[in-house]
Amino acid sequence: MDLKDVLAALEKVENGAEMTAVINAEINRLSGESKGYRVKSRDASEKVKNLLEALGLDDGDDVVEQAKGLKNTLDSFAQGGKKPTEVAKQIADLTKQVTTLTNNYAEMTKTAEAEKAKRLSSMFIKNDSCGEYLSIMIYFEL
Repeated sequence: MDLKDVLAALEKVENGAEMTAVINAEINRLSGESKGYRVKSRDASEKVKNLLEALGLDDGDDVVEQAKGLKNTLDSFAQGGKKPTEVAKQIADLTKQVTTLTNNYAEMTKTAEAEKAKRLSSMFIKNDSCGEYLSIMIYFEL
């Protein structure tokens, strides 16, 4: 027996039609109310999903812990008196400085290698008669 059968049997009793009308009205009211809750729940779920995506957090069992970690990070920035955007700018500036220093170091190393090769090549002279290089040894006595 299902709800239709119960309502059909109820209509056969005295004032049954009125009772079924009241029951149907209450069912319709509850159905509409639950639909409203479903829509609100879907909208709230979509908002939470968008919020998590904007924060760069993965939706999962540990999302609360991830959010707490994010809040702790922001709090530590606030305690340090710096905003995250200021720290990001400092990191970008430091990255630029490291790149500049790395390039300068590479250039200095290249220059030093060239000077070393030049010094070493000046220590040898070419013997034109046989086409070979002779090393020149210079000793200094003090």
